[in-house]
Amino acid sequence: IIYFLWYDLVAFLLCLGIVAFAVSTRPKYKFDDWPVHHAVFAAQVLYGIISMPFFLFTLPVLQRMLTHAMPTAYNRKGVCCRRVPPPRLARPQVEEVVTDGDVADLYARIKGVLPIPG
Repeated sequence: IIYFLWYDLVAFLLCLGIVAFAVSTRPKYKFDDWPVHHAVFAAQVLYGIISMPFFLFTLPVLQRMLTHAMPTAYNRKGVCCRRVPPPRLARPQVEEVVTDGDVADLYARIKGVLPIPG
């Protein structure tokens, strides 16, 4: 994991260098110039692309193996404790918008209009 930190530091310094170069090419080091805005956006995009290896930490199975961390939460007193999932709520019954009779009627009308064998 330490190599990921070094990798991230190098990626950040590379993107920071891009922005610093753009600022250094502006007269009087103006930060509010359009090429600087474009360089900042390009650095954000590049940093996002370079950060793809960190996607491994978002996968549930690999996340536990790579970090060795258990999910935790806080109770009402502010003490760190084991995470308890919220209770599941019952789904309300939803009435059908289209009934089986409506579907059969529509199918019969389509079948009467189109030359469908069978």
